[in-house]
Amino acid sequence: MYERIVALQEVLREEKLESILVTDPANVFYLTGLWDQVGKGFWVFVCQNNFWVITSVFYKNIIEEKVSASHLIMCSAEASRSQKLLGLAGEINKIAFEKESLSYAEYEFFEKVLSSKELVPCAGLVEKIRKIKDQKEIQKIKKAVKITDQAFESALKIIKPGVSEIFIGRKIREIMEDMGAEGTAFDSIVASGKNGADIHHTCSQKKIKTGEMVIIDIGAKYKEYCADFTRTIFIGKATPKFKNIYQIVLEVQKNSISRCNAGSSIGGSFSAVVDDFKKYGESENFIHALGHGVGVEIHELPHIGRYDNQGSFEDGMVVAIEPGLYYKDFGGVRIEDLCLIAGKCKPMSKVSKELIEIL
Repeated sequence: MYERIVALQEVLREEKLESILVTDPANVFYLTGLWDQVGKGFWVFVCQNNFWVITSVFYKNIIEEKVSASHLIMCSAEASRSQKLLGLAGEINKIAFEKESLSYAEYEFFEKVLSSKELVPCAGLVEKIRKIKDQKEIQKIKKAVKITDQAFESALKIIKPGVSEIFIGRKIREIMEDMGAEGTAFDSIVASGKNGADIHHTCSQKKIKTGEMVIIDIGAKYKEYCADFTRTIFIGKATPKFKNIYQIVLEVQKNSISRCNAGSSIGGSFSAVVDDFKKYGESENFIHALGHGVGVEIHELPHIGRYDNQGSFEDGMVVAIEPGLYYKDFGGVRIEDLCLIAGKCKPMSKVSKELIEIL
């Protein structure tokens, strides 16, 4: 774990920051391997030449084997964690904090307890390190992708007219867990018919019908790393209208993957997909980002969207490429693959993208 903290210390030097208090649970996990699933049970206070994990005695039995005593601060009460932090800061004048993790109430509390220090809001310092995956992370993501592929193939056997979206979503989670996943990386999306126009549709009691499309957006979580995958299938014989939309989305997705290579502009890749859809008069129906990074969290750097799209693709990034088209009174089509940037952009899923009809 220490090499990641060393990388963060280098970032502190580059940013001319004396220290940072890391409270975001995903960032804490990335740095230490510790994750409190229900809150912020672990803080990591990182200075340019040292660091400490600050936590409650509540976690004593699980943490002592993972963090050496010289880097571990145990507190008997929640409020005392801030006092311990004040003592550790010593001669440090400025403490950076993750502004997207801290609530205003927490900030007010810190401001009171740490009144002798200057609190400096910052964002993205750990996330910038996280966006490049090492080989161990890539292997975990590949396993999550493999489980997701198998879960989708298994789900195809139970999708039929009369079965509800929520039933299919629940079964997908069960299949993933039976295959070794800790659960799903996000709430599975099974969106049938007009529900497909809702990008983040919540599985409902709606029964699937013959003659409608079904968007299946799923991902397993394996050893805290996520997968993300989408296919759109048709119940019955696909209509000419659906086939046409599907082929447009498939062509655009393949084009996008071919462009997202190491060194390519992230913003340029988004602009290109808009141009691709514009050729078919469909750009107004493409209403979300082209994709996003995936790792410890299902959405992380890099962002491949309309506005937040700076920089270039780099080797070691894992990105979801997911163009789609959406129509209020018809539904939607989305095709998504998780890809590894290793020179070229390489899909990790083995599932075919040819049109699937459930007859």
